[in-house]
Amino acid sequence: MEQEESGRITGETEFTRFLVRAMKERGINTTELASKIGVSVPFVSQLRTGERRPGRFTVVKIATALGIPTEVFLQTLERGYGKILGEVPGEIPRKFPVLTLEKLLKWENPLDHKFPSLNSTRLEYGISDDPDAFWVEAFEQVDCIRNGDLLLIEPGKKVVNGNMVLAHYENKVVLRRIFFAGESVNLVSMNKQGEPDMISFSIGEIQSRSIVIKVITKQCADLL
Repeated sequence: MEQEESGRITGETEFTRFLVRAMKERGINTTELASKIGVSVPFVSQLRTGERRPGRFTVVKIATALGIPTEVFLQTLERGYGKILGEVPGEIPRKFPVLTLEKLLKWENPLDHKFPSLNSTRLEYGISDDPDAFWVEAFEQVDCIRNGDLLLIEPGKKVVNGNMVLAHYENKVVLRRIFFAGESVNLVSMNKQGEPDMISFSIGEIQSRSIVIKVITKQCADLL
């Protein structure tokens, strides 16, 4: 079984079989479970098929929703995948605000780091040492990001070449990979035809047009 850095895997495991059986025995379908644990329907579908691997927080939510002891689910998960994602020694999970695209578009001053906490739709657990970190509900498909994924944004992190970023400018918000080329800044994604879709700015435009770029450090599949 191959394991990918993105949090996706291929093939069934003991965990996926246990999850499918537990849901069937309790008469809970994918849509109902997604609603109970606060994630998207595609995310649960991918857990069932083994396309995504869950972490401790998702397992706890699933166990609670299905009325199964958390320890049973965790043991099954470890036998299926090995190390549980989202466990970092010395780091304690805490809740961060979640913003939707609708809220992002109303963020007039992206440098106002109080906005997420004052305008969040809900709170979700995450691990970050950035006090201004917040989650964003993905609103487009870029690389391994899918609509509805939760993306942890850490405004205090330095942006480096190749980072996945949230770019906020004028009345637009986009998710892209960032590449620096001399005096140019390129925000790149692949379109449905597999061709690069690129937005380019000069270093001067970044400042003059108040373009704010924040690093996406974690996706929900890597943590939850």
